[in-house]
Amino acid sequence: MVTRWVAAVNYKPGTGAIELFFAQPIMPFISQLKARFCRYHLANIAPMSSVYAVRLYELLIQWRDAGTRRVELDWLRERFLLGQKYASIRDFKRYVLQIAVDQINTHSDLWVKWEQHKRGRVVHALTFTFGPKAEKKPENQSASPAKPKPAKPKLTRAYIEQHAYPGESWEEATERLRGKLEQEWRASIAS
Repeated sequence: MVTRWVAAVNYKPGTGAIELFFAQPIMPFISQLKARFCRYHLANIAPMSSVYAVRLYELLIQWRDAGTRRVELDWLRERFLLGQKYASIRDFKRYVLQIAVDQINTHSDLWVKWEQHKRGRVVHALTFTFGPKAEKKPENQSASPAKPKPAKPKLTRAYIEQHAYPGESWEEATERLRGKLEQEWRASIAS
């Protein structure tokens, strides 16, 4: 199928703005853009020297809500674009995996652990367990007790179903409501 990206363009006189109207066949791809990529702060990966650490960090961020992920070793090797490099599991663990995990634990906002799964004597899968690092508390706390912070609200299926807009996809509603709850929570902490 061949299609145009833009169906129409409208210039807004006096504002310097242009409105683009996208063609209908590409709308599903554009509307899912919010849910199909991961966001993170560059400061979390800037100190990393291993490209495998950066790629593993990106994969973990995609699975952020799960907290654990089991992957086939071949699948992970493809994501790292290894080809025939580090063919033995010993070399893979030594030069790729352990360095990546160490750099993520040292430099990023995540902690990560991994374990291997074998079929007979052959490692075929890895399970990553990960989560956000605990926030460091300041060492100089005043003698007066601090006001306790409200608990961060959890985004439940029932809440999403109750607050989703008509025609909004599950991913869009989840992303929008997650942002809304995060803003409300941050506002309650600030006050």
